[in-house]
Amino acid sequence: RAMGTVEIKKDEAGIIKAAEHYNCPLEIFTIEDILPLEDMFQKSQFVKDTIGVYSVSEPCAYLLGGKPILGKFIHEGVTISINLNIYGEKENL
Repeated sequence: RAMGTVEIKKDEAGIIKAAEHYNCPLEIFTIEDILPLEDMFQKSQFVKDTIGVYSVSEPCAYLLGGKPILGKFIHEGVTISINLNIYGEKENL
């Protein structure tokens, strides 16, 4: 189990608290990690203008590996994507 986000959001209290609450490591990805994946996921011009890439949650879930079980889900300003990683494999299924 792991959480991932982009470097610009690494110090956000909500992200840090969620990782602590779920007792999982927080992996930080760079803009350069995410840029090659931009065309694979739904794009948001707001996110691009704010952060520098079109999407964060889905590319981070992809980079963590596993099979997507929840694509981009937005609730009260929080966006998550969930991939299921079986037996610690990082390979995307």
